[in-house]
Amino acid sequence: MKAAILLAGLLALAGCAGLQAAAPTVCVPPGFPPFSLWQSGAPDVAVTNDEAGRPHLVIRRHDHVRGAPVISFWTGGLLAAVDPAPFDPDVPAWIDRGAVAGPEFRLRAIPRSTCQWERQPVPARPDRKA
Repeated sequence: MKAAILLAGLLALAGCAGLQAAAPTVCVPPGFPPFSLWQSGAPDVAVTNDEAGRPHLVIRRHDHVRGAPVISFWTGGLLAAVDPAPFDPDVPAWIDRGAVAGPEFRLRAIPRSTCQWERQPVPARPDRKA
């Protein structure tokens, strides 16, 4: 569910050819090893709109970091978000605020990597006790 929220709300990639070339300079969330040490996984491709309503291709990759599965979200060769625990809805994802805007977590009209990582709030669930 968390991945679906991220995918629907923020993901976009204008081509995945730049991912490998960008690897040495990819800014990763705090506590993650350099991107060059991640094991690349299979990508999913979709289309989403940015904050200005323009369509973009979306790349969601199923990677492994230190042997654990993570989902990375890319836009134009930039790492925009990382879900460090895709099977645990209570663990918030990391969002780069240079690539993602607003409470809807939409891709910025002109995404850039600012390395301003913050945790995405976990949506309230009716089955969760306060």
